[in-house]
Amino acid sequence: MSWYKQKSKKKLLMLNEIMSWYKQKSKKMLLFKVDFEKAYDSVNWEYLMFMMTSLGFSQKWCSWIKGCLYSARTSVLVNGSPTREFEIKRGLRQGDSLSPFLFIMVMEGLHLAFQRAMEINFIQGISVGADMIHLSHFIYADDVIIFSDWSVTELRHILLILEIFYRVSGLRLNVSKSHIFGIGVSDEEILTPANVTGARVGSFPTTYLGIPIGVSMNKIANWEPLRDKFCTKLSSWKASLISSGGRLTYTSTIFLGGSQTTKRMAWVKWEKVLATFDNGGLNKGSLKAFNLALLFKWRWRYLTNPNDMWVTIIKSIHGNVFEKVATSSSSVWTTIVASCSKLISTNALPADILKFEVGNGTLIRFWHDLWCGNSTLSARYNRLFHLDSNPDSVIVEKVFSGNWSFSWNINITRGRNVHLLRNLLEEIGTPRLTDKMDSWVCNFSKDKLFYVKVVRDKIDHSFLPTSQVKTIWFNFVPRKINVFLWRFRLDSLPVRWNLSAKGIDVASIVCPNCNNGTETREHLFVDCSVANDVWRKIIVWLDCNIPHFSNWDSFVVWLEGVHLSSSTKNRIVAVMVTYLCLSFTFVVKGCKRAEPSPSLILFELGLFDFQKARARARLGSSFRFLARARLVIQVKSSSSARFELVNKIC
Repeated sequence: MSWYKQKSKKKLLMLNEIMSWYKQKSKKMLLFKVDFEKAYDSVNWEYLMFMMTSLGFSQKWCSWIKGCLYSARTSVLVNGSPTREFEIKRGLRQGDSLSPFLFIMVMEGLHLAFQRAMEINFIQGISVGADMIHLSHFIYADDVIIFSDWSVTELRHILLILEIFYRVSGLRLNVSKSHIFGIGVSDEEILTPANVTGARVGSFPTTYLGIPIGVSMNKIANWEPLRDKFCTKLSSWKASLISSGGRLTYTSTIFLGGSQTTKRMAWVKWEKVLATFDNGGLNKGSLKAFNLALLFKWRWRYLTNPNDMWVTIIKSIHGNVFEKVATSSSSVWTTIVASCSKLISTNALPADILKFEVGNGTLIRFWHDLWCGNSTLSARYNRLFHLDSNPDSVIVEKVFSGNWSFSWNINITRGRNVHLLRNLLEEIGTPRLTDKMDSWVCNFSKDKLFYVKVVRDKIDHSFLPTSQVKTIWFNFVPRKINVFLWRFRLDSLPVRWNLSAKGIDVASIVCPNCNNGTETREHLFVDCSVANDVWRKIIVWLDCNIPHFSNWDSFVVWLEGVHLSSSTKNRIVAVMVTYLCLSFTFVVKGCKRAEPSPSLILFELGLFDFQKARARARLGSSFRFLARARLVIQVKSSSSARFELVNKIC
């Protein structure tokens, strides 16, 4: 039996479960990880045509594929010069979008060979679970793993099948890259099958389809290889060159940065960064919630695909009821079940997130399955459940002539049982069966399907902090300015007062621009004389009567209440938030070219790419002055000429 048509993640799950089951039962198993020598380059075209015909492809299809293959030509570069073209006799071109599908047809022949060998008892494979489900191999493209109970004789039969497959398909076993693994055997015992095949002796953990198998991922040390791969992609020196908006895009650390040797000051809690816009965050969501939502999706797959091979094996190993899986044993599936159960028990997700929708009533067990309310009827009406003479019956068996029909062990005529039965009938109502099959639904979506994003947001809502102040996000300005505005509203900017409050040794907390007041957020952007001069010039630029504000929130309240068109409001916001960001850049980080002044800030404001902002929000002609000033400024060469020009314009 093959998992040829199953997705790779399901094969990986089952491979780990099979190995865990064999270890738990102290049984011996042999795994043969097969590698083919130059797989794509060795495919026999005649065998491919034979497989296509056997699989039911029409003559026209076969002629099309044959024409693509036999018309191929190639040449060899000798000292940089191509030789004369010559015909190709075998192989599939790697990188061609059609090649993987053709290769799958070739590998289907190997699957059928193992299937036939199992039918005639030429090989036995392995038997898994209480139902003794027989398996012989997993195939995913050219990645092949063959299962067998510990038997050298069966291993010789497997080698014979691979040799015959090579003769017809051209895919030869690459012994030097193939590995033999043993479960429940000693290192000395593994040497015997390794010598028979000539393959290498493998050890766990190993990888299959790029994912580690045969190792407990509950140990932090086993995640080190994956962590190292991330570290090679996310260098700390590269992160320092990316703006806050860019870091937000790549979901790397925005304010926590640094490396293993150096640490940066955290201005905002990471949980706050992950929170949604409605809760005052940056709407990134946590990886923890993402992982838990992906794990919970396995429950959805388990319930909605009861006839899949992987579900059959899971039930054979762990039992038929998802919630009753013994979590004491260590395996991937028990970890998934434990995670799902914890989400329900901690109220991160409601118990009725997944429930049955009644159709014809042939699949839903009346007492045991969740189809009415937020828990099973056996849990809420346990007394009646034990009085039912047929507690495992499905819904359709309890409906007679359009009404509910029960068979009790005793007559229910008085007392508490009558009251419970009355409540039960009121809750479940009149039975309404249809011709549709019973089906599982997810209560979090309108179309009743499971979406990881929706579940992830729900989990995040229960774990991440909440806030009454929503994040203001403008799509018509760059991300880095939106992130700056977010930090501005949280008062998490490194102004001198905040640095001093965090214990940083600051020479003076007095504003260096006006020398009149403490450098706080409000002073730097509102009360400072430089800030007042800039505000007045911006109001002239915008040609709009904007009152003076003491803080950003009062500005937002005024903007929401003033009677202006949406495009005018967008223009005002774009200039205002950009001014805040540029002021911070000049005053706090310092400007090497000149002392901060209204003219200098307006000069940089003109250099800002408002063309992009205008395209995003259709800002109209109010930015023509800025665009024209930007163009004129770029023509001038010397800095002094630029500042002089800006002073004249302002």
